[in-house]
Amino acid sequence: MLAPTVAALSDDSLVNFLPRVDGLGSFPDELARAKKLRWMGTLLPVLRLEQILQSKEHLQRPKDIAHLPLIRQTLAIQRPEKLKKRPNNS
Repeated sequence: MLAPTVAALSDDSLVNFLPRVDGLGSFPDELARAKKLRWMGTLLPVLRLEQILQSKEHLQRPKDIAHLPLIRQTLAIQRPEKLKKRPNNS
């Protein structure tokens, strides 16, 4: 365990487990909205990029602010019609 929420796997992959995410709904609600991805043979819930963006916009820590442009650019490439509807799209 590298940190309370970060684990290094046997192949040196890092996994960040989040017991709560600020700026979003309750854990059960966000878990229900999460995308289910198969990774290394296991089906895992993963927050959607829109959820991550919402949390980072809420937190406003320097590291979160630094991530915002890249997340918005990625969403614009993936789903341009959804991003245009978001407020604060700078």
